[in-house]
Amino acid sequence: PRDFLGLGYEISSVAVKGLLTPRNYDILQFVRTLGPHGVIRIGGDTSDFSLWAPNGTPVSAPQGTITTKASVHDLGGFLHATGWDLIWGLNLGRGQPESDADQGAEVARAVGNRLLAVQIGNEPDLFVHQGHRPKGYAYPEFHREFERFAHAARQRTPGLPLAGPDVAASPDWVGAFARDEGRNIRLLTEHYYALGPPDSPRTTIENLLRTDPGFLRMTNLLETASQASGVPYRLVELNSCFGGGKPGVSDTFASALWGLDLMFILALAGGSGI
Repeated sequence: PRDFLGLGYEISSVAVKGLLTPRNYDILQFVRTLGPHGVIRIGGDTSDFSLWAPNGTPVSAPQGTITTKASVHDLGGFLHATGWDLIWGLNLGRGQPESDADQGAEVARAVGNRLLAVQIGNEPDLFVHQGHRPKGYAYPEFHREFERFAHAARQRTPGLPLAGPDVAASPDWVGAFARDEGRNIRLLTEHYYALGPPDSPRTTIENLLRTDPGFLRMTNLLETASQASGVPYRLVELNSCFGGGKPGVSDTFASALWGLDLMFILALAGGSGI
């Protein structure tokens, strides 16, 4: 697909003054040089700790990011200036349906035809680990919450395009979500990190350049779910090493080769983008 390429940002990045705006000419040129079409994904761990304050002051923080109408409309101008589309993540971890619906409506207004999809929650399969949900939280609980938040969002913005489940490492959740929501969503989504954390002795160039059988199994399951439901799938968060990357591994030529190889593997497995 022409928008196969993508870049992922934490929602906290949207609150950084002057970053994702049509007036940041350096990053505009960088994105345009990568390609005339692509997808910016806004989400990450910070999204499930974020607050929506339409007329407030933007704040960028790991836990407590505040997004506003002004910051969202800056992002809209950035997308229109680059020609790239948007996947936006709403707060399921600590959010409320009404606030999420209000934010989703404002994002849709600001972005217009550049909105590819809205996701509800970031890595819900890790909500117990993140402290968002009690022990025992699993796919059935997530799906009930998704339905409630999605209903509120679409009541506010009819036809709002949705995606999910945006899981960290649970392709079985993607398969279940495809069966349950295949008629109602635009995109199936998952994440992938080859290595991590940075201080692990296994986080090496040698291990990065080895074919990961887990990645091949994951893409096989995702391709099966996509074909069965008729909904394309995309890896919307991905890197060589979680936790910010590892110097000497993530910032090397070897990592660039790994990234190119991974894109070809995903394309061969029917993925719609990365």
